Amino acid sequence: MLSARWGSFRGEIFMDLTELAARWGIEPSYLDVQGRRRDADEGTIRRIVEALSAGGNQPASWHEKAREPELAYQGDGRKCWVLAVQLYGVRSRRNWGHGDFSDLANLLEIVAGLGGAGIGLNPLHAQFYDRAACSGSPYSPNSRLFLNPLYIDIEAIEEFDRRHTANLIADIARLREAELVDYAAVATLKTAALRAAYRHFATNGSDERRQDFDSYRRERGRALESFAAFETLRAQHSVAWWKWPDEWRAPTDDALHTLRQSHTDDIGFHEFLQWNAERQLERCHDIAHRHGLAIGLYLDTAIGVDAGGADAWMAQGIVLRGLSVGAPSDQFNPAGQDWGLTAYNPHGLVASCFEPFRQMLRSAMRYAGAVRVDHVLGLMRLFVIPHGLPASQGAYLRLPFAEMLAVVAEESRRWNCIAIGEDLGTVPE
Repeated sequence: MLSARWGSFRGEIFMDLTELAARWGIEPSYLDVQGRRRDADEGTIRRIVEALSAGGNQPASWHEKAREPELAYQGDGRKCWVLAVQLYGVRSRRNWGHGDFSDLANLLEIVAGLGGAGIGLNPLHAQFYDRAACSGSPYSPNSRLFLNPLYIDIEAIEEFDRRHTANLIADIARLREAELVDYAAVATLKTAALRAAYRHFATNGSDERRQDFDSYRRERGRALESFAAFETLRAQHSVAWWKWPDEWRAPTDDALHTLRQSHTDDIGFHEFLQWNAERQLERCHDIAHRHGLAIGLYLDTAIGVDAGGADAWMAQGIVLRGLSVGAPSDQFNPAGQDWGLTAYNPHGLVASCFEPFRQMLRSAMRYAGAVRVDHVLGLMRLFVIPHGLPASQGAYLRLPFAEMLAVVAEESRRWNCIAIGEDLGTVPE
């Protein structure tokens, strides 16, 4: 039912709003953790419908009842343990004040020697690394399709010139010995060194390296080109992407081609970063495989992305616009929670045959023996809050649960990767 105060409206209006909510998968009420019914506000429902229909989306239908469950990859059934690590906080005598993929490789060697099954990590997603001081949470990513370049071990890049560190020894030592990670300083130092490595690669890279770079670019295709374009444009415009000049607000093929011609080095640099980051993570995967670790890498995927980030820009019809994801009031937070993230628009997701969801899973599963799905209840329903409203005025939005579970199972089997759901949340019947 809808809010009781709507009873004063004429019956047909009551039914129209009820039907409207049902068509778009909005739950007009829910039971809170105390078992009390909470009714959504009429204005909230209308705001959510407006957001869901933005970008030309039409209401999609899906199976409400669970299908015959498809079995995800189960591993070999052995009990095992992994070491839980926040990679950025790992200290070593060689990193630059921020843990990196060479630290991860060394940890895998250590865990293998101790009889462990692997390393569990929080998200390695691409962040706004040049704004690391104010947006460093791995759970509020720029993109879940790509990696945070601060995890690159710069000295392991073939084109890195060690003479670059001659004047940085004191700075690197200070960052390495600091009690806390100085994200902004690390980002400044590593970005400058990475740009120097890219310039050397662009002018003197070996044939073997160039061929591998070209192979990586072909493999990641338009997603990589779009991400590199977004990072290039983000450096030019200090405002959110929906305030950019009209030609850059939506990533058309022609616009991407024009940008690559006019900013070849900038596009190439961001592709270079992802290539090196992914190859170093791949090396960690290979080390785990060589040691026969039952899990290897246990990677994490965030529930959503920053609305001002690359994923939201690249898939504008498939993410929620004007809505934030959060949680209703519970015993931990009586006022409710607004996480400041956007997530998938279920109607856009169905229209796209779930391809963005598959791509996100593949980005993690291709190198992992297990993946943690953050807030797994978000595959069934999300608590969404129209921008500008308090979390107490949110409502639940249903997602195509059976279909999304099927996608998880399919990708899990494809990559031989165990899927683990993080189970916090207000659970429906």
